[in-house]
Amino acid sequence: MRTAASYGAEVRAIPFDASGCQAVNDWVARQTRGRIPRLLASLPERGEMTLVNALALDAAWESPYEDAQVARADFRNADGTASSVDLMASTERGYLEIAGGTGFTRPYADGPYAFAALLPPEGTALADYLGALDGDALARVLVSPSFREVRAWLPAFEVRTHVDLTEPLRALGIVDAFDPHDADFGPLGSSSAGPLFIGGAVQACALEVDAEGTRGAAATALVLEAGAAPDPAPPAEVRLDRPFLYLVYDRAAGVPLFIGTVESLPSA
Repeated sequence: MRTAASYGAEVRAIPFDASGCQAVNDWVARQTRGRIPRLLASLPERGEMTLVNALALDAAWESPYEDAQVARADFRNADGTASSVDLMASTERGYLEIAGGTGFTRPYADGPYAFAALLPPEGTALADYLGALDGDALARVLVSPSFREVRAWLPAFEVRTHVDLTEPLRALGIVDAFDPHDADFGPLGSSSAGPLFIGGAVQACALEVDAEGTRGAAATALVLEAGAAPDPAPPAEVRLDRPFLYLVYDRAAGVPLFIGTVESLPSA
């Protein structure tokens, strides 16, 4: 009840087998209006918990494109080939300029959302341009684009991605969460099988942009497994077979009553 009231989330008990995996995928499909029918391929036998979120977007343009604004044109692909696409032309009022690249914003009809696109400088690979972007600077220009007229051309496109997030998250510095010895998911719960850690992380995304607007969905799943409990430390060995220090002390105060050394002992 608290999870539902505070976070708008639900908690369900599922078996960590094929039926449980299907239950997760069915939930994701419902939440994304069928745009992501399958998020997980399987669930691990040692799985204890799956954290899943999903969202769907269905946003119409504030000014939908008219037929006269759409024309066939070539799109230069990264590999040097060309594709024939529907290129949609408009005049916008939000101009973006950052790290040598230029772009524009285009508002949707309802809510605080807008579409934005950035084009790298001519001759600069998209990957290199992304590496040169500063997150804080990008946020600033998106919040306050220049009020300047922009003649913009936007291709109609559809993208679908399904990626394993394990290595990208590690590259961002999230390492301990994937280690059964270092992860700390105690606030979420515990397992008699061992400490909880992230056994897998996946994300799927679907986005479609056309003359009417934008429809999209995204879903992410973190699968928490129970790892083997850390091996207990081997017993320490202290063999008093050579000179040693001894103390008799007050356990509460740590104050010794007797203190001395044993340097030699007579034969028994």
